[in-house]
Amino acid sequence: MRSGFGRLWPGFLALALVLFAVPAHALERVVDNAGLLTDRERGNLSRLADAIAAGHGFDLVILTEKNIGNLSLEAHARDFFSYSVGGNRDGAVLLVVAETGAHWLGWFDATGRANRMMTPFARNRLETTTARALGRGNHGGASRAFLQTWERFLRLDARGRSYNFLRRHNLALVAVGWVLALMIGFFIVRLWKHGMNTVLPKTHACEYVVQGSLGFKQKKDRFLYSTVTKIPRADQSSTGSGSRGRSRR
Repeated sequence: MRSGFGRLWPGFLALALVLFAVPAHALERVVDNAGLLTDRERGNLSRLADAIAAGHGFDLVILTEKNIGNLSLEAHARDFFSYSVGGNRDGAVLLVVAETGAHWLGWFDATGRANRMMTPFARNRLETTTARALGRGNHGGASRAFLQTWERFLRLDARGRSYNFLRRHNLALVAVGWVLALMIGFFIVRLWKHGMNTVLPKTHACEYVVQGSLGFKQKKDRFLYSTVTKIPRADQSSTGSGSRGRSRR
């Protein structure tokens, strides 16, 4: 018996190595049956969806179809998620039908997390960002927005928070807060400046004199006498006749 087992042991060992070496079937989270995505887009989206699933335990699936026949969008998405992921998993699906141009956003809630995260503001954010890109025919951008928006919800949920009004209008509220702060500061400075402006212009010099600090005595100037000196002015006619008489002698 021992010799027979010894001969079979290498075979069992080889079989075990082969079984453990074969990787488990990876879940395909980006299924582009309609060919709406490029190879690069599919690769990037698959890596992002796998990273979200590994980090948060939440399966996000992108599914495109050429047509779905008479099935409703919701029924087709639910059937696909249950078949490919499982009915006991949390996740969400973006389904786009190329023939009709319709899309469906839905989530599957096995533990209650999805419904907890999907507040009215979160639903509006998800639908707005995804539909905006789809409206431009940007299927890759819409799929990326779908994944990144859910990732934001999952990060908030991990901290016990949810996407609400404040987070939706975060930038707008910050801008309004800065404007209000500047306006309030401006009016406060104006009030301070007005209260400090106690110096008024003076129109008379006496207003600058401190009372009792300056005194004047009355003075008078009196005229006592004067001296007048007169000098006779020379006569020009007499001076000329005297000169002619001397020249004749």
